Amino acid sequence: MTPNATPIGQTLIHLGLISKDQLHIALREQGRSGEILGRHLSVFYPADEVVLGTADDVPLIRQLIAELAEYERLADAAVATDDDLREQLFGAHPAAEVLIGEVDGEAAGFALFFHNFSTFVGKAGIYLEDLFVKKEHRGKGYGKALFQKIAQIAVERNCGRFEWACLNWNQP
Repeated sequence: MTPNATPIGQTLIHLGLISKDQLHIALREQGRSGEILGRHLSVFYPADEVVLGTADDVPLIRQLIAELAEYERLADAAVATDDDLREQLFGAHPAAEVLIGEVDGEAAGFALFFHNFSTFVGKAGIYLEDLFVKKEHRGKGYGKALFQKIAQIAVERNCGRFEWACLNWNQP
């Protein structure tokens, strides 16, 4: 256990997304304990940009979802339309949020996440539903960049946890 690290900080260290030294530097530079501030994570992003998706991105988001479904051998199950995504992601009561990783102005991948709640911790958490990187961009750290950005958001929003599940056959 690293002193003064939040559960999210411990998770980032455990996953190898940051080192204990990087965590300690971030804590020391901020003069704060128990937190990793988001701007320190940004130095690890290989993508040109990791941005929150907007309603204008719906066709791109749908395309990326279709590519994810193809990768997961579930192409027939991906039936969401642009209208469905626009309403559910950017309507009056958004159900989830989307990050898009861009390289040289082109989408390299996306991550879709939403808030859940821990009754034991008494805080909201984040659940990562989908993380997908296009084939030509795999193995270059773009998935890691999307993952780190969600971790940064979880820290900034004072979430009690960050959860995800991965298919046991998933490989780059």
